[in-house]
Amino acid sequence: MTVSRNKFKKTLGSFVTGVTIVTTCLDNKRHGLTVNAFSSLSMDPPLVLICIDKKTESNRILKQSKIFAINILDKKQKNLSKIFSDPNNKNRFYGVKTTTKITGSPIIVNSLGYIDCTVEKIIPAGDHNIFIGKIKTLNSKNLDPLIYHRGNYLV
Repeated sequence: MTVSRNKFKKTLGSFVTGVTIVTTCLDNKRHGLTVNAFSSLSMDPPLVLICIDKKTESNRILKQSKIFAINILDKKQKNLSKIFSDPNNKNRFYGVKTTTKITGSPIIVNSLGYIDCTVEKIIPAGDHNIFIGKIKTLNSKNLDPLIYHRGNYLV
């Protein structure tokens, strides 16, 4: 049986997800994109994973930088999610306050939380690469998350 792209997107879109912005730094230049394909993987050692389309510039940059931060968005940061998901926006960090922790990946100030990682392994899977990140540091705040469901933000 062939799975149609539309049915795939519709069915998986029924699963409620949080919204993150994955950031990295390469050659002193910040990069970032909106990602909801993120999951915890292991507590011992502490690992997470993100899935990135192989055709994107972000995939190439993450493979080279070998570092990333997952910035978990607060419900008030829907605008950032849209900015970082726009493939035509080459100045995504304009006006966005960031800091860095251990890896040097940008941490978005006022996000609900962050997970700062080094790339432990990259696994090709279909049209995406799975980046397994070894957690170097993380933190969170008691804020309400930005939630995505069936193609819409829930606030």
